[in-house]
Amino acid sequence: MDDPEPKIARIVGSVERYHWGRGSILELGCGTGTILAGLGGIGPLTGIDRSPEMLAIAREKVPSARLIEDDITAFDLGETFDVVLCVFDTLNHITTFEGWTSLFDRARTHLAPDGLFIFDVNTLTKLRAMAEFPPWWSQAADASVIQSVDPPLAGLSNWNVWIVERLADGGYAGLHERIGELGVELAQIEAALDGDFVLLEAHDELRGPPAGYSKRVHYAWRRRSDPAAGPPG
Repeated sequence: MDDPEPKIARIVGSVERYHWGRGSILELGCGTGTILAGLGGIGPLTGIDRSPEMLAIAREKVPSARLIEDDITAFDLGETFDVVLCVFDTLNHITTFEGWTSLFDRARTHLAPDGLFIFDVNTLTKLRAMAEFPPWWSQAADASVIQSVDPPLAGLSNWNVWIVERLADGGYAGLHERIGELGVELAQIEAALDGDFVLLEAHDELRGPPAGYSKRVHYAWRRRSDPAAGPPG
């Protein structure tokens, strides 16, 4: 499983550098609350996710957070935050770029002027590389999990997840699920954000500038106080 601690450290570092180390937090796609649980020292926490099952776990994990069941591409809370987060490759699991731009709009609307938008993405390079791997196997409790990734078609890959569980009577039960993941060229992402945000930071998993071989890119953007004003002079 992807280790959350480096992500939490990157978020804290960006907030320290660009927002005085404090502020209200809104996480889009908060899942089981793993990231929010590591951010309690920054300020009030709010998380949105469309899965009631995940939110139930998050309520146990982060009882101080306000947790809301909603669509992260179409919500309206009627308030603003100092920092909006969308991490753990949540963007990639929105399978159209129109959905990405809707989420970007929701982030802008819910950010205070000069607020921070922090997110990460898996790159097309990573999705293409994953598709070249043979299926891989792992064990979880009494179930075997087999995964493979289809090659991207128009940027969209499908993860195939097979779960085979041993039953009490000695038999087996199986489940197959397909999970879409969209890869988008970095230039297209940056162009979609440029009018409303100023890019503060972009680095890959090696903490270098994004390049053709980068597998994941981490971004920090600042909302423009006046988008109509364009880039600062």
